[in-house]
Amino acid sequence: MPIISDPRTALPKSADVVIVGGGVVGCATAFFLAKAGLAPLVLERDQLGCEASGEAAGMLAPQAEADQAGPFFEFGLAGRRLFSPLAEELKAATDIEIEHRPIGILVPFFGDSDREALLARARWQQKSGLSVQALDRREAIAAEPLLTDKVEGAISFPEEAHVNSRGLVMALAAAAGKHGASFATDRPVTSVIRDGDKVAGVRCADQTVSTRTVVLAAGPWSGLFGEALGLSIPVSPAKGELLLVRPEGRLPDRIVYSKQAYLIPTSRGEAILGTTTEFVGYDKRSTLAGLGAILSGVSQLVPTVGSATLLRAWAGLRPHTPDELPLLGRHPRIEGLILATGHHRNGILLGPLTGRLVQELILGMPPSIPLDPFRPDRSMPFPA
Repeated sequence: MPIISDPRTALPKSADVVIVGGGVVGCATAFFLAKAGLAPLVLERDQLGCEASGEAAGMLAPQAEADQAGPFFEFGLAGRRLFSPLAEELKAATDIEIEHRPIGILVPFFGDSDREALLARARWQQKSGLSVQALDRREAIAAEPLLTDKVEGAISFPEEAHVNSRGLVMALAAAAGKHGASFATDRPVTSVIRDGDKVAGVRCADQTVSTRTVVLAAGPWSGLFGEALGLSIPVSPAKGELLLVRPEGRLPDRIVYSKQAYLIPTSRGEAILGTTTEFVGYDKRSTLAGLGAILSGVSQLVPTVGSATLLRAWAGLRPHTPDELPLLGRHPRIEGLILATGHHRNGILLGPLTGRLVQELILGMPPSIPLDPFRPDRSMPFPA
């Protein structure tokens, strides 16, 4: 994979497309564009996958939280469907295993309000032809014996899945490189060069790259990028803390999930525990308060987790928009500027499909899903 890692090395003079951001969305966009015969250049301010994409829990779970059908739900289902063939393609091209595992999700309930909300979720999804099962208390404990004995039942979503998020980013980048994409790390883009209201290139420090198309995939830094351009791009950081533990005994066979916390068993005998949502700017510190909230929430689901060995605690910054929907499409004021950001907690799930959608947009192809609900100039709940 061609990576320009030395800031003293000259960048290419021009590129078919410049992608700002080397996370899952940026690398997926490079992959699909390069497969189509274009020569994209990814400019990353730090290292590939070093922020939320590489640190994400990796759940592929469009069903577990959805209370109704709609464009975002369909986006998530389409994103999940893409992973099985993508995992095979990336493995064949790069020999990188992204660890795609359709292990399913179990969502326990404990009281009347939980029960009614989750049963309603199960009913409408069943009517839509989706795979979902309502379990009583006995069935829930039989399905997952490590559940607390206080559980009153659970909803099972057997087609939900998990993926190694960092492996996914690295595999997409490597495959993109084989198709002709280029990457430059430690290269923050300082400005976009314009010819009137059209994109003409980008500037990194004292170097410029000519291009007619720039894709903004800078995650939670997209808002700051917009400010530098004099544009309002309503994306801000939402911090999420995570833990990696090694339980003393066996792990659950599937993801166990609630509104308060979740546990993801990995293929290495460890478990990822999450998460928090905190609006504290660009503060990525792990905190005792965050750790305590996660452990408290997971212990209510799987009590044995309290005896696990703590291996690591970390936090990532997710790109949040006011309506919690991505910004995906052409910027209404700057010709040649495409936004592909604001995926919040669903960047891994939606990242590969977003890359394909950007490819379709640039090539003038019909989009795989309708993009109008995610257009950058849509009305937001409050002014950006």
